[in-house]
Amino acid sequence: MYAQQVSHPASNFSVVSVEAWCEVSEGQALQIRHLVLNVPVLRTDSGALMITAPPTIVPPPALGQKPPSTAKNAPQDVYDVAKPFISDFMRIYLTSSNAADLANMVVPNTTIQPMGGFVQFRQVASLNIHDLGKGHYEAVVIVNVQDPATQTMLPEQFLVDFLKDDKGHLEVEKVWQH
Repeated sequence: MYAQQVSHPASNFSVVSVEAWCEVSEGQALQIRHLVLNVPVLRTDSGALMITAPPTIVPPPALGQKPPSTAKNAPQDVYDVAKPFISDFMRIYLTSSNAADLANMVVPNTTIQPMGGFVQFRQVASLNIHDLGKGHYEAVVIVNVQDPATQTMLPEQFLVDFLKDDKGHLEVEKVWQH
């Protein structure tokens, strides 16, 4: 289970979409279901977070897909440039609530909404980059985050599609929670 998306309808109110894979018993059979719950969260004047109503089940989004089997690992020079870029991008993506904070890191005319700071970024624990061809790459990123309320460290996995132009400039196209 992990936070998939955060929307901010008001300055002190957010809706956190939580994604989970659950085992559901149906008669004798055990089924695995993919659920997404929207959880309404209020930040009180003291800064505490409070769930204001029961979560609602919503349809899950498309999941990230693994790179095609023909994709090769990216060469070392791509890793050298992409690792600090992806680390900075994930730090901002996880901790900011303002899409403008990512504006210089994404493809022009693209908006990627950050997660809103419900977890604290700690580090990129693992990065695998696949070369999809013609300057297109897909990074499988595992990020260690910390829950500020419980101090629990959690790994979160993301797929990040990005471009590298002829000058070595990187831009994110899309982020998939996986």
